[in-house]
Amino acid sequence: MERGVSLAMAKWVYIVLAAMLACHASAAMGPDARELILAASLQANIPRLTVQETRKLYLGLPVEKNGVTLKPLLNTSDNLLFEVFLQKVTFMSSEAYEKQVLSIVFRLGGQRPEAIGDKHRLNALLLEQPDSVTFMWSSDLNAYRGLKPVGTLWTGAAN
Repeated sequence: MERGVSLAMAKWVYIVLAAMLACHASAAMGPDARELILAASLQANIPRLTVQETRKLYLGLPVEKNGVTLKPLLNTSDNLLFEVFLQKVTFMSSEAYEKQVLSIVFRLGGQRPEAIGDKHRLNALLLEQPDSVTFMWSSDLNAYRGLKPVGTLWTGAAN
């Protein structure tokens, strides 16, 4: 008899915990929720990238996938987007990021990621250079032509 009661109680506790987690997740994805993704051309043969690989890439370190060295393009068309990227992916302020990138480029060689402030130019470069990637809000992906997501970098409220 006790075993039946404890199993029923355990199921009840499990259901309550699952409901609490679901409520917490839906609260985190409220009306202010955004998703920062990494995107590339539909023609690109780039598998999903992790946040760590993306961080290395944007710090000027070489990242190779499927035999191709990737080229990062900094999407500076939206100030909030760029700030969220710096905070949530590189974990740096814009000044610290610039210093770090220049330091790595001078010490190890390579190139600074190119900053693109115009969405149309950014879209054209991604289509012309299938080894290029950039970051954007997932809600903006459809506004670009011929792109696909290759990773989720961050999800949360961007205020």
